Amino acid sequence: MQQLNLKPTHKLVKDYYEVLGQFGQLNVDHEMAVRSAFQNLLAGCGHQFDLTLVPEYPFQPPRLNPVRIDGALLNPFRLARGYWEAKDEHDDLEKEIRSKLDKGYPRTNIIFQAPERAVLFQHGVRQGTNEDIGDPKNLVELLKQFFAYREPHIEEWDEAVAEFKDRIPEI
Repeated sequence: MQQLNLKPTHKLVKDYYEVLGQFGQLNVDHEMAVRSAFQNLLAGCGHQFDLTLVPEYPFQPPRLNPVRIDGALLNPFRLARGYWEAKDEHDDLEKEIRSKLDKGYPRTNIIFQAPERAVLFQHGVRQGTNEDIGDPKNLVELLKQFFAYREPHIEEWDEAVAEFKDRIPEI
């Protein structure tokens, strides 16, 4: 299984903090602005796995109203490998997470993120605590865990695609 190649000194990580710093100098801290920094970071990391970040991803929870998630990472077969929901530093991240989960947001592999904090859910379970992503090492570890996760049906799909690719010359 491929692992995310990312270090705290990587350009994508430095760019994330640089953009947040530029917004801070301008006293810009609303969600629609600051989320672009993390969006660019996720999109850049996703390229390592042939994943495309789709902003404002429509999602239909079972028996609930449709929602738009800030981002979803899709593979070339349109299978979602992970999701992301952004908040700003003024939001109560814990309260926002509860609200989004009550609305049916996926719990499979999703990062709820504010500029300095993030929470990761995988396979319906919260991973760790409210992580301080102001520290580049914590940010990188969070992203490595996020990109390493495969839902069982996605893992089976990836294995089938790899096996079929190897068998094409025979067929």
